[in-house]
Amino acid sequence: MTRVLIAASADGGTFGQVPGLHLRIEDQSTGNELARFDITTATSETAFVFGELYLHASGWKFRAVGQGYDSGLAGLATDYGITVDESPAPSVADEPATSPAPPVGQAPAPPPLQPAGVINLDKGRVLLRKRESVSLTQAGAPPLSKVVMGLGWDPARTGAKVDLDASAIAYSVKGSKLAIVWFMHKEEYRGAVVHSGDNLTGAGDGDDEQIRVDLSALPPDVKYLLFTINSFSGQKFTETKNAYCRLLDGATNAELVRFELSDGEPQTGVLMACLTREPNNTWTMKSLGEFHKGRTAKAMVDPGSKAVTRSS
Repeated sequence: MTRVLIAASADGGTFGQVPGLHLRIEDQSTGNELARFDITTATSETAFVFGELYLHASGWKFRAVGQGYDSGLAGLATDYGITVDESPAPSVADEPATSPAPPVGQAPAPPPLQPAGVINLDKGRVLLRKRESVSLTQAGAPPLSKVVMGLGWDPARTGAKVDLDASAIAYSVKGSKLAIVWFMHKEEYRGAVVHSGDNLTGAGDGDDEQIRVDLSALPPDVKYLLFTINSFSGQKFTETKNAYCRLLDGATNAELVRFELSDGEPQTGVLMACLTREPNNTWTMKSLGEFHKGRTAKAMVDPGSKAVTRSS
């Protein structure tokens, strides 16, 4: 087992009614507090994923999640790939006039389920599965302007080095390539897209490479911004683990959206995610997780064009 999910359900009430809701990690031998996560955004949720413990190359780590579910434990279980024979009927108080999209969670295996309706950031951080989308909007908040796409990976074998490269490819509405930002060309559109630089090993915690994007400064002909990871040295994704991408608020550095690859394939490139400009000049993010043959972003232009136009 490489991941332990920490979750809870409420019987006869909601987590918004629980004062001082928090999660603490303690050292069992000493009782010392190792980590604490205060959940301050709970409202009508009847099930909650507080966080997860996961095995990293250097040992066990803790990640705060804070994903709530109005649909109770059944909704949580279904989102994590567990079959539920019968879901409880929602109460009258919980039943909206229209059918909203259920919360999006991280599923360990395909096939993913695309929730109906429009998912946005109203409930905070979103975990995507393959081919799921989220609108980068929040009710009452101005449209996102500056964002950061962080991409990371680890070597599958302890002590090994994996030299992967994150890149961004801009496309027109018809899927024509407009620009590529990668470690050999780190900036485009007068700084609207900027690459953080090359990581040669994949070692360490956190993002291995980041690409900063000023959405408001992108030219109007940029319809899609595709993010890829490639192995310039020819290493396959079967030699990696824990590959992910995450979208951060460029102003606050808060994580908004995360997508984790659940497996690897013997290929040298992967289309991770795509940002798409909508008609009202807002943006959506769609997870892809498509593996292709290609050691550089240039080799991903054609399959990327097909993927982004197909995803819209």
